[in-house]
Amino acid sequence: NGPSIKTIVIDPGHGGEDWGAIGSANEKEKNITLTISRLLANMIQKKLNIRTLLTRNSDIFIDLEARTAYANMEKADLFISIHVNAVTNTAANGIEIYYLDNSTNKGTRRLDARENLLINNALPE
Repeated sequence: NGPSIKTIVIDPGHGGEDWGAIGSANEKEKNITLTISRLLANMIQKKLNIRTLLTRNSDIFIDLEARTAYANMEKADLFISIHVNAVTNTAANGIEIYYLDNSTNKGTRRLDARENLLINNALPE
């Protein structure tokens, strides 16, 4: 038996003035992520009967700290951030999945620290 999941917070990426990626037909990532997040939340609630919340339910901007603070305030057991990338190479396809591994393995912890440093240094101030 694994851990019991009681609350899931789904984070539709981007929003408001932060459009995210722009697709070939001028679709904005912020709109696609909101649609996907609503569908996912509905599916989880109906099929698994798990309390599911969204960080945003409309086209508003919420900074990253507020998104994670909301998940912590709601005592989320799982936080899912939805994004859709755009590329110019039409042959590219697939998905990316990032997750937090609470491993105590020293090698894993070093890799996590290095990746987080790279990500944080790439973020705008």
